[in-house]
Amino acid sequence: LSSHRPQLPIIPLPMPVSDIQSSLPSRAEARLQLGLPANAHVILWIGRLSLLAKADFASTYQILERLTSNHSRKVVLIELGPNSTPDEVASLESLRGKCKFLQFLRLGADQSVSEFTKHQALASADLAISLVDNVQETFGQSLVEAMAAGLPIVASDWDGYRDLVHHGRDGFLIPTSWAQISTAVSCSLGWQHRLGILPYQTYAGALSQLVRIDLEAAFSALMTLLGDSALCRAMGAAAARTACRKFDRSVVMSSYQELFKDLDDRRSSASQSWKKVV
Repeated sequence: LSSHRPQLPIIPLPMPVSDIQSSLPSRAEARLQLGLPANAHVILWIGRLSLLAKADFASTYQILERLTSNHSRKVVLIELGPNSTPDEVASLESLRGKCKFLQFLRLGADQSVSEFTKHQALASADLAISLVDNVQETFGQSLVEAMAAGLPIVASDWDGYRDLVHHGRDGFLIPTSWAQISTAVSCSLGWQHRLGILPYQTYAGALSQLVRIDLEAAFSALMTLLGDSALCRAMGAAAARTACRKFDRSVVMSSYQELFKDLDDRRSSASQSWKKVV
């Protein structure tokens, strides 16, 4: 009977990994086009800039500002992705203004960026960061795009992210956990959402405030990568290999074809008692 138990194959979303890799300009060319210093440390964020739908950016700014103050070279954070509400835009602008050392390059604030601009950002960066604390981050397409471009990843060990990045090989997964009060608080939030009192975005954003990310570990990971260029390149190369092997569209489609063939073989070989009567 075990052969008739439900099968749960895990097949990821297909991503244009090979297309990204074949379209990237050189780092020097990309930095020149974006107006970035040739010798700066460039860190990339890809995704929406939303507290409710993505992450608390104050934490990311905090550790990057601290990192920059400890480095002799400039550190630039590229933020590539759409804005959220006007209030959140104003809040982020205020937070950026408090950073004395960290520099910012904002791409795609009110208009969608082209694939060309995205590839420039990917090519110019040294690493990608995504300290997401939101429960709706079930996969992480932006991380796969960064991995495809050969960037090591510093990301929260959270939700779908932990299925993408191999800690210590493709980058670093930063310890992330629920706060001790999360069980009691999340139950109340869940009922408020279920009863229509809270919209989903507010509900998800409230839950994210119960998530704790080890910022000291994140700072240490960033210092390690930016302080060791050989390690940074090696992890980036490993990330690119992982992206090719697991997420490229051709690989994912082959996985589906194998699944369909397996299901067809199971139907053909099943006894009459197991076959559905039409």
